[in-house]
Amino acid sequence: MEIKVAKTAGFCFGVNRAVELTYGLLAEGRRVATLGPLIHNPQAVADMQAKGAFVADSVPQVPGGYEVVIRSHGVPRSVYDELEARGIAYHDATCPFVQKIQRIAAQAEKEGAVLLVDPMSIPDLASELEEGLSATDAAVSGRSNPDDVLASLIEKVKSVAKPDRQGRFAMPLAVVLSKTDLPGLDEKIGQAACDAYLAANPECPAADAQDAVLRDFLLEYGMGNFLTSLKASFRSYRFFAASAVGHERLAGAYDPKGVVEPFAWIAGQADPTFATAISLPVENAVSYAQQLEIDRRKKR
Repeated sequence: MEIKVAKTAGFCFGVNRAVELTYGLLAEGRRVATLGPLIHNPQAVADMQAKGAFVADSVPQVPGGYEVVIRSHGVPRSVYDELEARGIAYHDATCPFVQKIQRIAAQAEKEGAVLLVDPMSIPDLASELEEGLSATDAAVSGRSNPDDVLASLIEKVKSVAKPDRQGRFAMPLAVVLSKTDLPGLDEKIGQAACDAYLAANPECPAADAQDAVLRDFLLEYGMGNFLTSLKASFRSYRFFAASAVGHERLAGAYDPKGVVEPFAWIAGQADPTFATAISLPVENAVSYAQQLEIDRRKKR
């Protein structure tokens, strides 16, 4: 029987880099620990252990005097912080592709994110409105539980960002409830709901009405845990309602509503002047930007 080995058989280059680094350190007589098995290959891991490598399940398990090799698939930022706090030397063998994804995610944490919620994925609301939906609207309604989606987002942010002492992240989060064009939703979360809220609460700034309406709406429809998780996990978050169509299905040309506002708010967290510009009509935004440049030159 002839056995042919594929040209690409073996470790990927990221794993191979981590393996060669570890064997090189061991060959120099260094005391090396890995956080978990370096690779999913028990024979290779056993060979490294035979040569002196120690497999630790967590940073506190790393013996004194050992250097740590970080595996190719990477670790959360919190692990680096813990290693540095304990004064443990480490060698980062994270795959360059993984590092690229981590950099993208870290940048997103600084810039902000949008969490899109389909109102029809809220069980209490869906049971109330589903009978009035067309077959098409019902077919495209979301089914993912918002609590589960938020929990998944929080876990992803944890892998690339460090929370503050209260366990909250600096990333501004815009929570957007979509499909305000569905029958019955405008009165609950759309402009009609905001107008009614302002009439009942004249002291409320108009810009804050939608955020207040949506918080009350989510609480009314059994999303208290969702609100609690947001408050516990993010320093800055705000609610928005949007419609990509702008009206009920087949009622005319598209007239999107509430699409720009979440992004303008996120931009405003980093640069208030940019937030102002993005909220203006194009011709006014150009004039606004030109005036800003004139003002900057005068200050020089």
